[in-house]
Amino acid sequence: MATSHTIRLELGPAGAHREVPDDHERLLDFLALYSPAVSVTDVGRLEVIVSLPADSVGQAVTTALALLTQFGRPDVAAVEAMTTKEFDRRVALPLLPELLSVTEAAERLGMTRQSVLERIKAGTLAATRVGSTYAISAVAVETTAPRRQLADR
Repeated sequence: MATSHTIRLELGPAGAHREVPDDHERLLDFLALYSPAVSVTDVGRLEVIVSLPADSVGQAVTTALALLTQFGRPDVAAVEAMTTKEFDRRVALPLLPELLSVTEAAERLGMTRQSVLERIKAGTLAATRVGSTYAISAVAVETTAPRRQLADR
């Protein structure tokens, strides 16, 4: 039974594109049945995303590669393939990491607000100054041991 798959392909060598090429409309028209999107990656490759029905991820990749070869762009440098459901789930993930205030970090670490500020000033807890306060990554807090755990060692 065919399932919808989304395939992301990067074309050409890194640095080859600074913007979407003029003939991208022709590529979009050629791939119109597959809900295409065309852009340029951060490393300067042409990115093509298509969604197509297939019985497996392998079949979806083979079909996408055949389509680009038929179009005249066999220069695929990278491929990422998954079900469309998984692709949509990943796209819906937050782009920014969870950020905490000093008070929230103190609560998670089981210490006072002042202790968190001391760690920030000492450079043992990464934080970014935003105006008159700090933004602290939740990941940084999760990887930081509370003072009393350090003292117990």
